[in-house]
Amino acid sequence: MWLNLFGLAAKTGLHVYQNRQNQKRLMSDAALLHAQRMAQGKIEYKGQVLTSHEKGFKDEIVLFIIMILIMMACSVVSREHPAEEEIVHLFYYFI
Repeated sequence: MWLNLFGLAAKTGLHVYQNRQNQKRLMSDAALLHAQRMAQGKIEYKGQVLTSHEKGFKDEIVLFIIMILIMMACSVVSREHPAEEEIVHLFYYFI
């Protein structure tokens, strides 16, 4: 009984492995066909646009931190803020 169960598990595992290999092969074929169509001008190239949007959140966070540092530096230079010593200490903390 255990031997039959082991054989069934091995067949199932092999079937899943073959399906994954077929999926990888088909995805590779699809990527090749897509690249050929882009090279022929049949479809518009959109790959770079999609990859540039993937890093959007990281860029936004860095931009936000830079803006805060610039605002703190401007308030230190302008000396119009009543609690400027706190801002100076906070500014030096980020540097």
